[in-house]
Amino acid sequence: MRIASPSLLTLSEGENMPLDWTADSKAVIFNSNRNGHWGIFRQSLDADLAEPIVNGPEDAVGARVSPDGAWVLYETAPKNAGAARSTVWQRPAKHFEHMLSPSTPVPLMRVAITGGPAQLVLVARLRGYRCAKASATLCVLCEQTPDRKQLIFTTLEPLKGRGRELARFDADPTADYDWDLSPDASFIDIRKNREPRLSMLSLTGQGPRELIVKGWSTLINLDWAADGKGLFTSGLVQRGSVLLYVDLQGNAHPLWEQRGSLITWAIPSRDGRHLALSAWTTNTNFWLLENF
Repeated sequence: MRIASPSLLTLSEGENMPLDWTADSKAVIFNSNRNGHWGIFRQSLDADLAEPIVNGPEDAVGARVSPDGAWVLYETAPKNAGAARSTVWQRPAKHFEHMLSPSTPVPLMRVAITGGPAQLVLVARLRGYRCAKASATLCVLCEQTPDRKQLIFTTLEPLKGRGRELARFDADPTADYDWDLSPDASFIDIRKNREPRLSMLSLTGQGPRELIVKGWSTLINLDWAADGKGLFTSGLVQRGSVLLYVDLQGNAHPLWEQRGSLITWAIPSRDGRHLALSAWTTNTNFWLLENF
């Protein structure tokens, strides 16, 4: 329920957005537009420079590491789609699964964690994909129906593609949602952004349950803690955003406030010892032109 003072990991300009960790918890997997398009990079905690995993020419976004740590799943998108989406919504497109219309199928790709040739896994109306972090080997794919009234969750195998359907969730077609898979793949949690209520869908035969985050209503982003005993999310305050740890009783514990940031989030390493933090701020300059 507390963290040490954060230290800077990436030195490059542009947007650098953490999305996952390597299986040994020694390196962060993140998206970056440092080269003029979105690519996927890996940076060790003891290194100064990042290593490219996927670096163009198309935008590569939404990286997730397979449970065995061998593969990175990602989607390709029209160039600068992520940047355009973040401008429209005034926040960075962390998960990238909301960039395109739900009626637009996009390719889901896989590439070795060390980089190399990419291979097509499937084409779908993606609304995100997550992989278990603990002993489970499950990955889950989310799609949204064209009328946006349902989220459909199915199993996903990095080498074989789509599997069986797991669950469906009735959605507000006008809303934006975040979701995540628990580390042991026992629950999918879903939250309509800017609401305190989380829906918990069991994948082990238990009934659905709800979790209400106490004292906070403007919430965005959702990531399970490594031990499965809570979640990280963010809340907006007057001067910025606050990273919250929420236990399974709905108690919210502020961990870190980023002044001037519209959003922040935390991706835990698999061993639970580190958090990859991201916060988005905007710097602007005003110039005076005379005699034009």
